[in-house]
Amino acid sequence: MGLGLYLCQKLMQSVGSKITAENNENGIGANFTIEYILRANN
Repeated sequence: MGLGLYLCQKLMQSVGSKITAENNENGIGANFTIEYILRANN
């Protein structure tokens, strides 16, 4: 991952979420997945 994606990954980890990247099966492009935890404000 590049520096920007590294920083995004660290930011997501700091709030208990995550970002992942994987190559497409045909080798062209990539898929990015962001899992963000939503918390209710009480």
